[in-house]
Amino acid sequence: MKFKKHVFTPTFRSFSANVGEKVLNTGETDKSPTLATPSTSDFAKNAHAKYGMWATFLFYLILSYLLFAFSMGFNLTNGYIGLYSHDQIQFIWTLYWWPYAISHHINPFFSTFIWHPYGTDLSLAPASVPGAGFIALPITLIFGPVASYNLLIIVGSALSAFFTFLITTYLTKSLKAGVIAGLLFGFSTYQFVQVIHLHIELTFLIPLIGYLCLLFWEKKIQSRAFILLVGLCLTFQYLFAIEVFVTLTVFIGLSCIIFLLVYPEHGKQLIHFSIHLAGAYVFCIMMVSPFLYMAMRNGIPTNPLNSAVFFSLDPLNFIIPTTATYLGGNAFAQLSRTFLGSMFENSGYLGIPALGIILMYSVTYWHEKMTRVLFFALLCFMILSLGPTLHIAGYSTVTLP
Repeated sequence: MKFKKHVFTPTFRSFSANVGEKVLNTGETDKSPTLATPSTSDFAKNAHAKYGMWATFLFYLILSYLLFAFSMGFNLTNGYIGLYSHDQIQFIWTLYWWPYAISHHINPFFSTFIWHPYGTDLSLAPASVPGAGFIALPITLIFGPVASYNLLIIVGSALSAFFTFLITTYLTKSLKAGVIAGLLFGFSTYQFVQVIHLHIELTFLIPLIGYLCLLFWEKKIQSRAFILLVGLCLTFQYLFAIEVFVTLTVFIGLSCIIFLLVYPEHGKQLIHFSIHLAGAYVFCIMMVSPFLYMAMRNGIPTNPLNSAVFFSLDPLNFIIPTTATYLGGNAFAQLSRTFLGSMFENSGYLGIPALGIILMYSVTYWHEKMTRVLFFALLCFMILSLGPTLHIAGYSTVTLP
């Protein structure tokens, strides 16, 4: 008779074991003679897991509507989400532009309707969002671009939370941890502040790419599927927001370097992973080649439109909320007003509780290599977000690398 061995590794630290690290006090062996064939309880658990997954997404979707669009009621065509700004109007216009230009056989990469009669290049314009226009095409044709904009905000935030929930639940095997992580990412201060900027509000592909990379690392998906799926995600991310695409690429590269420094024994596996990831980028470049061609043809701007200094975070913003945050925003308004840039640029608030949890976990499990990878990766990201010069409460201090 064939038996199976039950090993329980119910925490995130089980991932460390998958990359070769010894995990202490997490192994428990059940030597009872159970058959290797799936039982009725296994099917029940799988059904319960799928039910919980879709119930969680529905919860995020309802919460997103309540937080962003409840004041509008169910009519999403008469107004747009967010504070009054001309920024939303740009995105609403471009959501309609792409189907209009294609249906009227007009060059969609250049329009004289903007800055008439000179026109403007839409292949690199941040507000062009062709990827969002393609996804929302049926809604735009039936209900109009205003409804498309609102639905993209509502569904996009819910998907950001849901994909974060997926990757967290996969790593921790904890439904509660997944739900909380989804709330922290999908409904962060950043998501609330950037509702007027559709292109950088759509962040749901970032955790999805991370989830696919994790599945491929653990050999849960095949090479072709990984290259195709991640390539499609990168393509749409490029067509959502080029700046987020470039930032994501830099962070992936930094994370791989940090992982290699901490896990030098897994260099070959990392090279294998990197080759397939490069294949996904090649696929992405092929998909967006018309946009790249038009951008190079029309000329890529070499000078920044705005100084990076005014679009960088104040380190106090990690613990001090701005007026965009419901809890504590008004209490610290006098201090947060000293941050450079507008409220829409100071969206790095994490909060003392979240930072405290990160610090406690890092100290407790510092002996595990994966903890060091996550800690140093987060530290690098936080330092890079501070920009070229360190500003504290509006005062310039030192030059950063």
